[in-house]
Amino acid sequence: MIPRKYSLLWRNIIWAGVIFFLCAIPSDSIPDPKLNIPHLDKVVHFGMFFIMSIFLCSELRYQTRLSLRKIYLIAIGVSFIYGGLIEVLQFQPGRRLVGSVCRRSRGSGWLPAIPHGEKTERQAC
Repeated sequence: MIPRKYSLLWRNIIWAGVIFFLCAIPSDSIPDPKLNIPHLDKVVHFGMFFIMSIFLCSELRYQTRLSLRKIYLIAIGVSFIYGGLIEVLQFQPGRRLVGSVCRRSRGSGWLPAIPHGEKTERQAC
């Protein structure tokens, strides 16, 4: 049996891989779900990063003696950094990188809605 501290670590690593894989899929290869939910891609992105944040919080709470405030700040920071790195890896010439990173960060579940410019294409995440 795998010790709990390693299973929590692997859960986070696997979930980060799932997020990366789903964000790396080209948007034109994702089937349209035919749901009339506004900004469905942002809802899905919010869910993925929110789950990642919960996983991180549970691992940090189990393995450290940090206060909840510090645990939440670490989870927020990791979510921002990971979302930003994925955005940088997906960068395409002609897209505004800063606005796109802000939209991704908003999807991490921690940043409140920020008005953003027009969206010209459907994005994978």
